[in-house]
Amino acid sequence: KDLKTPLSFQPAADEAIMDTRKAPLLFPDSTFESWPEVHDYSLAASVGSVNKAANDFGLPGTPQWIKRDPRLAWRGSHHGNARQELINHTSPLLNVEAISYNMTITGMKLTSSNQISRYDHCGYRFLLHMNGIFNDRYSSSVKWKLLCGSLVFVPTKPLFVEWWNYKTWEPFQHYVPYTSADDLLQQVKYYSNHLDEAAEIAKRGMKLAQSAFDNLDDFVDEALVRYATVTNKLEQKPCTSLKFAIKAESVPKSLEDLQRDYGPTVCA
Repeated sequence: KDLKTPLSFQPAADEAIMDTRKAPLLFPDSTFESWPEVHDYSLAASVGSVNKAANDFGLPGTPQWIKRDPRLAWRGSHHGNARQELINHTSPLLNVEAISYNMTITGMKLTSSNQISRYDHCGYRFLLHMNGIFNDRYSSSVKWKLLCGSLVFVPTKPLFVEWWNYKTWEPFQHYVPYTSADDLLQQVKYYSNHLDEAAEIAKRGMKLAQSAFDNLDDFVDEALVRYATVTNKLEQKPCTSLKFAIKAESVPKSLEDLQRDYGPTVCA
């Protein structure tokens, strides 16, 4: 609460429903779960792939951009009424489908045949962003979709703001807001018939997303400094409490072992 700006992102809705708030500090992600490349944790690879795709499929305002697939595309899990409402729509304007996956000890493994790759996401003129599952969780994909140079449709009240957009992005300047499935369809119809407007918004959104990744190193440096400042004010748990926490390990380690492996501040 002492900070004037968020460390990484902060909920824009009621904190009581935010499971993600339990994490002490959430750093920028390098992927998102609806990509088949979800386990590619290289930020440079992700940004490079999306930038290449955006250029290959045509940047906003170019004749090639007009030739992109005209439908609104989205892939994600089916959880939540907001997602089900859109998945059940049969409009030819939409390419909105649920994907299936298995959760393993190493994370999520997509099993659907209807996946859209990271590269091919950028082949769509319009992309949809939805809040995370059950409409109350964090979803990281919006900046990647903006980076595609696609026109991105975002819920009127996105639940989270991130390090790059809490002050800078504006509806109808960088993205198009929608309130419901019916409203979304009307917006898609409008911008399908006003492609010059669509391209201008997409161009500004893409520029904003690119600046977010360009400034990421500075953000991480600043976040670490601020995090250290904040945590230095917190009461530290006594190191003895750690001895009880490690008893369940298959190979118990003493506090001295842990401090040798991880540094003298391990108990903090």
